[in-house]
Amino acid sequence: MAQDVSLTNATRHESSVTDEQKAYDVKTSLPPETAEAVSEFEALTNSKIIAYETAVNFAKERKPSFDLVHVLPGLMQGASELHETAEEMEQGFNKATIDTALGKIIGMPKRTAQILQQDVARVHVLALDHKLVRNLDNLVVVANDGRGIPWDEMVETIKRCYPKEVEDGILRPTKGQQNSTKRYDVRSAHQALGVGFSDAVCIVRSVMDQYLQLRGK
Repeated sequence: MAQDVSLTNATRHESSVTDEQKAYDVKTSLPPETAEAVSEFEALTNSKIIAYETAVNFAKERKPSFDLVHVLPGLMQGASELHETAEEMEQGFNKATIDTALGKIIGMPKRTAQILQQDVARVHVLALDHKLVRNLDNLVVVANDGRGIPWDEMVETIKRCYPKEVEDGILRPTKGQQNSTKRYDVRSAHQALGVGFSDAVCIVRSVMDQYLQLRGK
């Protein structure tokens, strides 16, 4: 088999994992085939699951000349060249961190599976090395050893990183956001690629430096 590697991203369905101490397993946490989406997010999630399963079945049945490796990131956060205004960042994929910095608390648990998007990009590049990965490997990419970072901890990190902006009222990080916390099994990425993932400070700095710059602060 040729040593080409095809990489795809997939958002995984998580509703079957409720125990924070039980590591989320990509291969055993799929929803039943009869599950119906009740929201746009669930519809998107289910479409990703279908794409994942279709790709895996294709690789097993057709045995193509390339290897298939899935990179499965959590909640990607970080500076992006696609953002041209602060308003775009507030409504984009960095909304979770920015809302926390602005003191916006939503009335439902918020997912804590953060990961710096530069870490995700690095994993994609490393996964191109056929000496590090195998066909049909799943590389789960979530910070803090697969647990993500509690939002109250993100609040404290923002206060430490931006004391002047907090004092001036530009940022208003406020504790009290409920967490939706699950533990993901990231050993596949750690062991295969020999990489660690960025901490809360790196994630906050990446998002908020760009956000404050775009706001002219």
